[in-house]
Amino acid sequence: PLSRVLLHEMLQKQGVDEETAYTAASLAAGSFGRALELLRPEVMEKRQDALQFFQKLSQISLTDVWKESQRLGAFSREEIQEFFSWQNMLLRDLLVFKSRAARDRLYNPDQTDVLESLTEEWSMTALFAALEGVKTLQTRLASNANVKLLIEQFLLKISDRKEEAL
Repeated sequence: PLSRVLLHEMLQKQGVDEETAYTAASLAAGSFGRALELLRPEVMEKRQDALQFFQKLSQISLTDVWKESQRLGAFSREEIQEFFSWQNMLLRDLLVFKSRAARDRLYNPDQTDVLESLTEEWSMTALFAALEGVKTLQTRLASNANVKLLIEQFLLKISDRKEEAL
């Protein structure tokens, strides 16, 4: 894998602006091809959708569980994998942010305001449980499991964790 610094420089040489190059380099996990893919508007729209979902996740209601399960259940398995990869990165970033680790380790350095606003809404226990839930969901997606049911299960567990934290 390439370093963030090198990816950032390579993207800037391609004519990408400073902030966009830094964000893409951070999200690309060392892959120049992935960094270029992240520059496509439709990929960033999917990221934005995942971010909006993530912002609601800590306060999800049962009604929202069913609505989001319906909406996400219409996605292809590949789209669900990508969507929950974004969730994984955001949860990990929130964990890094909450533990006050170095900010240069964030996948989403352009979302520090969002992460900061969510730190009080998530306990460390809930974050680890959500990360485990994402991992389980992604593993089960590889089987022939019902996508909508997997999403419902994940969201219900998050909702239960929220209730336990109160």
